[in-house]
Amino acid sequence: GLRVIVTAAADPPFRPGLVDRYLIAAEVGGVECVICVNKMDLIEDEEPPELADYERLGFRVVRTSCESGRGLDELRALLSGKLS
Repeated sequence: GLRVIVTAAADPPFRPGLVDRYLIAAEVGGVECVICVNKMDLIEDEEPPELADYERLGFRVVRTSCESGRGLDELRALLSGKLS
């Protein structure tokens, strides 16, 4: 299966500690993870710097916005045919 960790870029604020706890639990369980950061339309210039850190560690980070539709096709493609 695929674990999708869904968090907000803002409103509520991005909480890297919470994402880290989910990543650790998934790693212990041997489950593949994707981090989905929604509400990207609410941040103006700078995304949370931790997103680049997660990518450097090899995690897939999908940036989405339900308002603008950004990243939704990418997320759908990742979820297609998988249990998540």
